[in-house]
Parts: sequence; C-alpha cells; structure tokens
Amino acid sequence: AEHQRDEKEVAQFRYQCEEISKAIQEKVYPVSYYGGAWPADVLVSVASLSLHDKIFETKYSQTIQGWLDKVKKQLDVNGLIPHAVRPSDGRPIETARGSSQALMLIFLRDIDERLANAQFKLFKENFIDTKFGLTGIREYSKGEFGMGDVDSGPILFGFGGAATIVGMQTLFLYGEYELSIKIRNTIEAFSFPFMNGNEKKYFFGMLPIADAFIAWSHSRVSPDVAIDPSFTSFRIYSILIFSLLSIFFWMLVVSKKSSKTSLHILWE
Repeated sequence: AEHQRDEKEVAQFRYQCEEISKAIQEKVYPVSYYGGAWPADVLVSVASLSLHDKIFETKYSQTIQGWLDKVKKQLDVNGLIPHAVRPSDGRPIETARGSSQALMLIFLRDIDERLANAQFKLFKENFIDTKFGLTGIREYSKGEFGMGDVDSGPILFGFGGAATIVGMQTLFLYGEYELSIKIRNTIEAFSFPFMNGNEKKYFFGMLPIADAFIAWSHSRVSPDVAIDPSFTSFRIYSILIFSLLSIFFWMLVVSKKSSKTSLHILWE
C-alpha cells in the first residue's frame, strides 16, 4: 500500500530510475564495468523504468520505446538479444546464450510483451533440448559449442547450470508448464537436495548461489501444477551406457590377462 512505502526508499528508487533513463539514452547498452557491456544487466535496469510507470506516473514510456527500437536493430544472427556487445557501439560480440536469455525473458515481459513472446519463440527453438531422456536448457544454441564460465555455471551434455535453473521459471511464465515441471523434476532429482528442519539445500549446501536461484525460480512456479516425473528414457540410456562400459572394462581385463600369458618351450 502507498502509505506503507518508505519515503527514503521511494526517493532512492526515483533517483536511480532517472539515472538509468539518462544512461540508456546515451548508449543502448551502458558499460557494466570497465571494458564490458552485457545486455542482461541493462535489461533488468530498464525493467525498473517500466515498474516505475506502473507504480507512479507515466514518465519513461518514450525512453523505453526508443531504447527498444535500438535493441531490435542490434540482434544476433538468430534474431535474439546477444549475450555480450561491444561497449562503444552496442554491436554483438557474443551471440545469445541460455543463461542470459532465460533471465532477460523474465524481465522483458514487463517491458514489451509482444517482443518478449517473439524472443521466447526463438529461445525455445534454439535452446530447449533433450539429452539421454532429460530436458534442459542449453548454454549455447544448437550447433554451437562453448565452455562453462562464471555466467553459465557448470555445463553438462550442453545444458547450462544457470540456464536450466533460471529457465524453469522462464518456461512457466510463458505458459510452457509441462517443460517447466520436467526441468523442475530433473533439478530435484539430480541436485542432491536435503532437508534440515524447515530448510532445504541443494548440492550438499556447498553452493549458496545455486540455492538462491533455485528458490527464486520455485517462487514463480505454482506448486499446484504437476506432472508425473518420468525418467524411463533416462533409465534406458543409463542401462545402455552402463552395459557398454561394463563390456569395455571386461574386454580390458581379458586383454590384460592374455598379455600376461607366456609361451614356454621345453628344450631337450
């Protein structure tokens, strides 16, 4: 309620919105820190301007629209907002990636729903994938290969850790409930969750940042929507891989034993 708002916090929010507005009018993607500009950082800031106009008077609509027009002219080869851009002119230097796309799509809905839906369609085509019976979100688009870094977290079978965790929320917000719940079930099954009283931690409690992002994604995924978790395909792949590895190691053992067998010739 309006009467419950802290005046200092409101003043700080208004001040920061004004600074954001000035920055994005000068550059499409202001520098996040020296030598680097990342659209995801800027998009979250622009979402604050949109929030301002919903809470208070309409003030930044033209600024936001002008910024969006520029964004649409500097998309990557797949028509998506890029992961990283050249600080000087905003041109893409790294194509879209799952971690930043999953995050940006959440906030883009609050800025321009039409553009968000168009971007989500491309995101789904390029980043949603299934490997060994498991559904996840790729860090690099289909056909691309890359290594994990501080943005992506660990990458397994092409699936990005951050992309998949955040993407659980993204998919749910865009109405892809079944895909979202499949990813939620995968996360719950393979992130080693454990309960300690009223607390729940993942990855043995060794990665607080993972706990924070998983909790955040869960906060927007309704617990009332559920599908029966099915790992049938995954189990089949697991059995096949285990069988092949067993045969391989058995052949190694047999080969080793054979090499130790020597031929003895008795001379008279």
